Amino acid sequence: MFLSVNDREVTCEDGEGPAAFELPLSPEELVDLSPAGLAVLGGDYELLWHNKSFSAFLPDLRVGMSLPEELGQVIRAEKLDRLFFKAEKIVIPADHCGTEGDLMAVIDPGGWTPGEGRHMFYVWQADLLSEDYSRQMKFLVSVSHELRSPLAAITGFTEVIALEKERLSETQVEALEMIEVCSRYLEDLVEDLLDLTLNAFGELELSLNPIDLKMTVEETVGALRPRIEKKGQALALGIEADLPEIEADPLRMRQIIDNLVRNAHRHCPSGTAIEVKLQREGDRLCLIVEDDGPGIGFENPVDAFRSFRRAEIRDPDEMSGAGIGLTLTARLVELHRGEIELDTGPGEGTTFRVLLPINRETARPNYEPSFP
Repeated sequence: MFLSVNDREVTCEDGEGPAAFELPLSPEELVDLSPAGLAVLGGDYELLWHNKSFSAFLPDLRVGMSLPEELGQVIRAEKLDRLFFKAEKIVIPADHCGTEGDLMAVIDPGGWTPGEGRHMFYVWQADLLSEDYSRQMKFLVSVSHELRSPLAAITGFTEVIALEKERLSETQVEALEMIEVCSRYLEDLVEDLLDLTLNAFGELELSLNPIDLKMTVEETVGALRPRIEKKGQALALGIEADLPEIEADPLRMRQIIDNLVRNAHRHCPSGTAIEVKLQREGDRLCLIVEDDGPGIGFENPVDAFRSFRRAEIRDPDEMSGAGIGLTLTARLVELHRGEIELDTGPGEGTTFRVLLPINRETARPNYEPSFP
């Protein structure tokens, strides 16, 4: 069935031929009756038209304004990236709206057919939904804090006992080392689960500063070197000279590097060579983590970035992960407006490439492929 609208006259064509009828209101008047705010945006996200509900929800936005510029004054850049470049729903806090409660907002690229390169922007009241989100967030954050405290105590006391290893038997030393490994693993897991939760609610944020990525790589890899060499693996570091600074979150960049190097360490047996490189490629810095191990056991390499997908751990001494480390790594790279690539195959080793823009402000976020 096809519908065409000309002012108030609607023509309907189906298998039995055309039929026409007249609307009681014009299309514009019907749209104004919608409880949701609707707006048409141009190719550069400038506001071209909106209905009455949109004006009520966001009274400070007017035709001709740039939506990214205006919303950028009250919403963090990571949320804007999710809205404009990944077409995800975001929450606009109530104190920036003409409403008592929060708003939900989403952009439908291609949701406007008459004009090429135009988009539909939807906003709607989200009191109950945002309250539900808030309750879930508070619960999950509270649980992770409750888990952190006893884990920190276990780790701390383990380190104190380890200061007097010479007084312990060989069996006790092995048990102590196992406690330390397990507690560190649980600490990392709690942090990853909290980050995954923040990401699911659109609240995973960055604290951006100019950083020397060379120093960050050297310090992160240096901290992992004893563990890697203890397993009988070789670790090489190759960094180009005179690399520029980039705008990034230093703690999150350490998390990205740490996750990728640990992944190679855990999935590869003794005798494997792991190499970490940092170099410039055009207007981006490229971090490369590669190994000559057995490869990651996924038929489709993209599955490595999907939540709770776990590859087989061939080393019996290594703990199987929860399947969220690489998911978070990919998401953190996306938030930095970068890209992550994976090249792997059975018996061919694994190579991760992380491409990060030198100038974040001029870099268009790349969210393809998406990693749910």
